[in-house]
Order: sequence, then C-alpha cells, then structure tokens
Amino acid sequence: MVMRTVAIKNFLALRTHPDLAALYNHDMEVQVNVGQCGGQKVDGEYNGVKWLGWSDGITTWKPFRIPWNASTSPTYEDSEIRYDLDKYAEGIGLTGWDWKSKLSRWCAYDFDAITGHSERHQKKLSNEELKQLKDAVSLIPWVTVRSSTSGSGLHLYVFLQTPVPTSTHTEHAALARAILGLMSAMSGQDLQAKIDACGQNMWIWHKKMIGTSGLTVLKSGIPLDKVPPNWRDHLDVV
Repeated sequence: MVMRTVAIKNFLALRTHPDLAALYNHDMEVQVNVGQCGGQKVDGEYNGVKWLGWSDGITTWKPFRIPWNASTSPTYEDSEIRYDLDKYAEGIGLTGWDWKSKLSRWCAYDFDAITGHSERHQKKLSNEELKQLKDAVSLIPWVTVRSSTSGSGLHLYVFLQTPVPTSTHTEHAALARAILGLMSAMSGQDLQAKIDACGQNMWIWHKKMIGTSGLTVLKSGIPLDKVPPNWRDHLDVV
C-alpha cells in the first residue's frame, strides 16, 4: 500500500528537476491533475464533496488536492492512492504554502506566452514582452526565474528567508500579491496586469514539459529577507 503523499514524493524525485522535487514534502499544499488516458468520464461524491474523474471499468483515476478546505480550515488525512501516477498523472504543482505548519515558504508567479494558449486568454504575452519582463525582474536579487512548463512562458519564484505565518491559502495568496507589488515597483513593470497566476498552483512537473526546456532555471535569486508589512491589506482583493 502506497500513501498519496509518498507516491507524489517518489514520482517527483524521478520526473522533475531535483531542486523542484526537493520543494515537496507531505506538509505542502499540492495539486495533482490526471489525464483522460483512454478512460470514460465518471463522477461521485465523498464526504459531501463531488468529484470528477476517469475510469476504464477496472481502475478509476481522479485529480486531488491537499489539503482539504485550504481557504478556511485546512485539514487532511492521508490515504492509499489507488492508481499509478506514472500512468495517469498529467501535472503536479505546489503553491509554496506549508498548510500543516501554516507558513508561507515561497511565492510563485506565472506569466504565459502567446504560443500554446487560447485566443480567449487575456494575459498572454508576446516573446518581446516576455523578454522585457525577464530582463527587468532578473535585476531583482531575490527573484528566481524559470521557463514555464512548455518552455515558452516564465515562472517567477520568491523564496522567503523567514517563513511568514499564514493560516489559510487565502492569506498565502494575499502575501504573494503584496510581494508582486514590491516586484512591480523594483522592476518598473506593471506585473499585476500581465500575470496569469499569483500565489496559486504552480506546476513543478507537467506532461507538456517532456522533450522541452520546460522549468529550466534562467536566473537564481537569493531569499527575500523582508516582506511588505501591510500584506494583509491585500486579503479583500484576493
């Protein structure tokens, strides 16, 4: 019997960049997505929560997130995983929030390229816009820059020298938004207008990175030693 958190850790150790795999432990907020993989759509309900997944009549596989109730009263009870991540996983991502200790350990930001995204995507950036953004934020010592999962966009990480107490995912997202404001001021870029995800799930492995330069480190940053003291002001916006 393999527990879900153990399966995730083992999978990441084999499938993604070592420094990204090292970011995961069983206390971190995590999202696991699965692909259709030839299955038929099925649904159900567990503890009052509805779910959607896929089945081939023998095995059922479905996405899941740890913890439950992340925005209110986070809790989780680990359980056996009943399908093979190697076969069915499509993406695994982290937010940087340690839900068990209620600490924000890092914040991450996603900027998407035009290539590979729908016309309805309102915040996708041209190659020139992405280059300008990369050049600007790379001058900030505490920003780490990676390529996105497909290799065409950008992921920005800000690691915190001292983890910040945050009791819910919502508080973590508010902290991330405050740091984004600081990043905008220092880079001279209106990052809020360009960002796709702020303090939300960031893929640290995804099928679409296979065979690409996805998630490659473009510039390493040092930990941020002081966060904006008024970060809670962003709670209402989040």
